[in-house]
Amino acid sequence: MKQRLFDPLGMSSAGFGAPGTPKQIDQPWGHEKVWYWYKWKSDQSDNPEALGPAGMVHCSIEDWAKFLSLQLTEENSIIDKKYLNKLIEPVGSHFYAGGWGVAENDWAKGTMLSHSGSNGVWYTTVVVTPKLDRAFIVATNSRDFGVTADICREMTNELIIMELNIRKK
Repeated sequence: MKQRLFDPLGMSSAGFGAPGTPKQIDQPWGHEKVWYWYKWKSDQSDNPEALGPAGMVHCSIEDWAKFLSLQLTEENSIIDKKYLNKLIEPVGSHFYAGGWGVAENDWAKGTMLSHSGSNGVWYTTVVVTPKLDRAFIVATNSRDFGVTADICREMTNELIIMELNIRKK
C-alpha cells in the first residue's frame, strides 16, 4: 500500500497502526469512554492485525483527502478507474460495496459514497459525492459508542448543508 498508493499520492503521513510512537506523546492519542467508569481513557491501541492493512491505516485529513480525490476524477495515474469502480459496486441488491455504502441521492446529483468506522478509540465519517466534486470528512480521536457516530453523522450533514447552500448562491 505504501509503495503503490501512499507514495504516488504523496500521502507522507500515512502509516499503519495507531499514529505516533508507542508510549510517547508525539501524536494525539485516541480516547474511549469506558462505560463502567463513565470516564475517558487515553489509548494508543488499534484494530487487530486481521483487519489490516486497510483497517489499520492512519493519516492526516489532508492525506486522506488525496486518497478520496481518486473517486472525484475520471483519470488518475495511480489506479485504473475500472478497479476503483469495482470497489464501489454493490454486491447483488445490497447497498454495501468494498467498504463503501453506495446510494443514489438527488442532492448529490447521483451517487454518494459513505463510510464510517472506528478502531475503538478514533471515529470517522466520510461522504464522497463525485458529481459535486466534493468529499466531507469528520474525524475525532475519541469514541463513545452510542454517541460519537451520531455526532459525526450530524456534523457531516451540517457540512453538506453548508456546501449545498453555498453552491446555490
